[in-house]
Amino acid sequence: MATSIEAEFRRGLTVRSAVIGLVLLLLATPLSVMTWLYTSKGGTINAFFLPFLYIILLNELIGRINRKWRLTGQELIVIFPALLLVNSIKYMPKGALSGGEAVIGMVEKTLIGAISGQIVAPELADYWRRMVPPFMAPKSEEALRAIYQGLTPGQTLPWGEFVIPIIYWSTYITLTYFLCLFLAFGVYGRRWVEYERLPFPLSQPMIFAINSSMNIDPTTGKSKWFDLSIPHYKIFWLSFAVGAIASAIPILGEIIPPLAVYGAFAWGEQPILFEWLPSIAPGAMAKGVLQVDQIALWLLLPTSVLLTCVIAYIIFGLVYQALAVQLRIIPYNLGMEFLWNWENMPANWAPLPYRVIGVTGMMVGLGIVSLYYLKDRFKELFSTLRGPDRVEYGLSLRGVALFGLVTMIAILVLFTASGVPFIIALIMLVMAIIYYTALARVTSALWWHVDDFMGAGGYSYIYAPGAALGYWPWTLPPEGNNYAAFATASLACPFNNTWTVRVGGFSPGGLAGLYKIAYETRTNLKDVLVMAIIYAALGSVLTSTWMIWFLAHGGGIARTNSWGSWMHWMKTGYMVTGNWQFAPWGATDPNAVWPYAITGLVLVTAVWWLRMKFPWFFIDPTALTMSMAVGLIWTWLSGLIALIIRVILIRVMGVKKFEDYVIPIATGIALGFGAPILIAGLIEFSAVILPRFSAFYVP
Repeated sequence: MATSIEAEFRRGLTVRSAVIGLVLLLLATPLSVMTWLYTSKGGTINAFFLPFLYIILLNELIGRINRKWRLTGQELIVIFPALLLVNSIKYMPKGALSGGEAVIGMVEKTLIGAISGQIVAPELADYWRRMVPPFMAPKSEEALRAIYQGLTPGQTLPWGEFVIPIIYWSTYITLTYFLCLFLAFGVYGRRWVEYERLPFPLSQPMIFAINSSMNIDPTTGKSKWFDLSIPHYKIFWLSFAVGAIASAIPILGEIIPPLAVYGAFAWGEQPILFEWLPSIAPGAMAKGVLQVDQIALWLLLPTSVLLTCVIAYIIFGLVYQALAVQLRIIPYNLGMEFLWNWENMPANWAPLPYRVIGVTGMMVGLGIVSLYYLKDRFKELFSTLRGPDRVEYGLSLRGVALFGLVTMIAILVLFTASGVPFIIALIMLVMAIIYYTALARVTSALWWHVDDFMGAGGYSYIYAPGAALGYWPWTLPPEGNNYAAFATASLACPFNNTWTVRVGGFSPGGLAGLYKIAYETRTNLKDVLVMAIIYAALGSVLTSTWMIWFLAHGGGIARTNSWGSWMHWMKTGYMVTGNWQFAPWGATDPNAVWPYAITGLVLVTAVWWLRMKFPWFFIDPTALTMSMAVGLIWTWLSGLIALIIRVILIRVMGVKKFEDYVIPIATGIALGFGAPILIAGLIEFSAVILPRFSAFYVP
């Protein structure tokens, strides 16, 4: 199969594509940091607000002026990761922003957290100042206060104290991204694209847009994408208009304050409260998230996947929660029906904390099962280190194997040199590979909605072995834990998965999606990987540096949106000065999670086996895992609506027409839905962001 299409893969790395990509990265990093720190729309306009669709359209306009100036589709794909890095995975289907789920969030959880812990909270500051080494953060009062409160007129920032911490944490962030790149391009990318044929719904809008824009009429030099006499393109643009109209949902729910409802955020993640349900079934989950682009792209998913999401909600969200309240198995708290998955709600409570079961058991099991079926790929990959090399679509398997091997060794060296016991560092690396694989599979098969391994009991996989080996005590000492525990906690978050890794643009799922986009646009994989490596390394340093500059010269943590105001509290929860990261809710023992983790491991393995063994068994293990791991809220409502629309369209259009037109329908709605982000971003930047920075600016 590879031989027949190898010649179709074309080079995308050219001088002009490299220059454009690097210039965009140089421009996007300071603008993203500035937007992040000073926006008044922290959930919506919080990063570089240029959807890639506009670059594709600009490329078409330039091509009409001069055909030689038009970038090829492959060149566009090489440029694309520069903006994916500074945004979340939501940038892929609709151009949505989320700086905290991208490289900015990584900097906040590392460099800024190490600074803020020493000065922001007085009750923690003494402990943090004793523990934080100078390679993690500056130590002088002058440097710390400059970042916390901002510089005063005439004061200068002691940059010398920041150089080593910036290098250290940039290396940490870069290695995290390198591991994700190795797994996506070296391990599971080709298998999931060519053999398992996972749907990759998040990648489809970019694939359709790039390939359509490159369908050039040789006589006019114009793209046929805008020719409405072609049925597929006509349907796409009609669907694009529908999506643009539907963007009224985030505009009304997020942008216009008097109309904002239910705490909507992230351009279209609109919570819906079913306020009538508690009167019928007290305790039953009465909340779901309506997401237009998710509904549209879930039309591409098999019916069994959508049914699984709905059935999981019925069993756990409706029946279990309502019945457990009636039988007094769980208490009834006023408003418990409307809480988020990370709050004190039944999904986190014994005796059936299904979110904990999903995260600590099913996600781990899904990763292990997925890696088991990839074992031949590992053999194929690493056999090239001793035998002949193989090239897949421009990518040397020996080269990518060396890249992965060096990355993993570098992670172990960095962690152990930082004070993490070697065995624990090895456990952290193995757990990261397992969980990253599960994350990538969920994202490639469904969506980005999964929960944090480090926020739902996953830290027990790291803390319990360390306590058993005597590296730190089982019970938290009153004066705070030892340095080994501190270093481990500092590096486990975000490396071992919090939301900045899980849904970042360079997340496991995001980079698996990038592989799919490169593959379907027939872009040389080596070109994409090389530029992604450069973007990751350079972008980490640039973002860290710009974050320090803006905080120092623009008001400090105290007067901006920086997570430095609270990030240290999250990190101390990892058995440093608090034990808030154990599960289920209220647990103080790292071993409390194991019955639920084992339950999840057994459950996902059994469902996977049944699905493979019996054709009639329709419960999808990946969809069930995602639903439980995210506490149901983010899956059931969009899944139900997509299922209903899918059934209606198939009945009206017939199976053949539906399959023929569903991609332009789904991708058109998604891209149209995100298109107004540029306008909203420009308004917010000029009216709020720039004036706020100017008001705080000190030369």
